[in-house]
Amino acid sequence: MVTKTDFQKIVIEFNLTISEKHNTIEENDTTYAKLPGVNGFLVAWDETKKTIIVAQSVEKQKEVVFFYGADGYDEYEEARSKVEEMLKRAKEVQVETRIDTIETDFK
Repeated sequence: MVTKTDFQKIVIEFNLTISEKHNTIEENDTTYAKLPGVNGFLVAWDETKKTIIVAQSVEKQKEVVFFYGADGYDEYEEARSKVEEMLKRAKEVQVETRIDTIETDFK
């Protein structure tokens, strides 16, 4: 079982930015954390379900990098490992995007 404290540990450890807390029915009282420079949320805390939600993948369209999809985790280590995996993948996609940009600049 995970707690909001577990979510906060992940946010602090990976230096993520907390976005506004939403209190609408559709948002299920969810707190989102983002990686600066990447669209979409990386990790979130669902207060209603007491679950850490982590993005499934990192995508790129043109020069925009964004997190896509989401899975819920009830175990801290699983959630932390997935966040770490998504961060590594996000960095790879950002580098690929920069290389693509540089290559097109010289054509």
